[in-house]
Amino acid sequence: MVTSVILGARTGEQLQDNLGAAGSHLSEEETDRLDTASDPAPARLPVRRAGTDQRSRGLAGTDAG
Repeated sequence: MVTSVILGARTGEQLQDNLGAAGSHLSEEETDRLDTASDPAPARLPVRRAGTDQRSRGLAGTDAG
């Protein structure tokens, strides 16, 4: 895993805060929670019949519809 701080400080105090982040370390639990929250795979939400029908519906004006 690669971590980084994107610097965009406008003041010396902000720069010091950003540079101080380089020494921060997350616990395994914190890392796992962040990984779960930022999972790019969308959740499979329950969909009723109308939603299921929409998934397989073709587009008007195409060979598929």
